[in-house]
Amino acid sequence: MGLRLRQGRVFPREVSDVAAFSFINTLVPLSFVYETQVVLHSLYSRSNSSQVFYYLHLGVGTYLISSIVGNYVGLWLTDTSVPQRPEVAFSTV
Repeated sequence: MGLRLRQGRVFPREVSDVAAFSFINTLVPLSFVYETQVVLHSLYSRSNSSQVFYYLHLGVGTYLISSIVGNYVGLWLTDTSVPQRPEVAFSTV
């Protein structure tokens, strides 16, 4: 049995699932942009010697966010439903 992609609807159906989906899809990228554009600039803007650490930190952060987004998309597009099996009659002995 191999990995199957979702067929049909890809977006969530329940209101709570839509809220969680929207929250994750906005919070993760916005927090990354805030961390890289505001926090890193305030930490590493004081001296020229810290530019190496700024770009190192930025590279590691970009790698981590791409890993998080890639795993999230993989989980989102993978069909996790259990295939239907034929009914089996059980004895009650």
